Amino acid sequence: MNRLLASLIILTFIFADDVILWDLGVRITSNSTHEENIIKPLIADTQIMPAYRESTNITEFNLLESNLSQNHIIKILYVSERYVELAEYFHNIYGEEKSFTDIDRMIYSDVLYRLGKYKEAINSLEFISENYPIDEKYFLLALYNKKTGNIHATNIYLDNLISNCPDSEYYKLAKLQYKSFK
Repeated sequence: MNRLLASLIILTFIFADDVILWDLGVRITSNSTHEENIIKPLIADTQIMPAYRESTNITEFNLLESNLSQNHIIKILYVSERYVELAEYFHNIYGEEKSFTDIDRMIYSDVLYRLGKYKEAINSLEFISENYPIDEKYFLLALYNKKTGNIHATNIYLDNLISNCPDSEYYKLAKLQYKSFK
């Protein structure tokens, strides 16, 4: 049995251009100009497609007709970057924009931003409740206003973040952005 396996491996080396040894994590490429083989580690590109990727295509699955919860549908649409469908889904489930929860409003604002609807994203963020962390709201409003070219509003939000939220994770980013506009 061992001789058969060894001869199979040798034949594979002789007749194949590339030999991928998955268990060892290497690819052996024969070089036609040299008599030596090149051994490369399989670190980034293992060329193995997981079985679940072959059997399930999330873009072909109709989430809206599934029995998944509303939160799961929103997260799946967002993670799979199906922003147009997600914006429509928000309009279908909430109707009026003022009835969004804060978390859903943040997702909805980001969806609008990614769709290039910057002013609508700014307007949506204005409805965030006082319970939501103000530093994130200020930073996103500054970012969205910067994208529209409204430097004055960008500086106001960055200044508010710097002044009112010195312990924020956005503080250093806000200071860097604020300095670049001065």
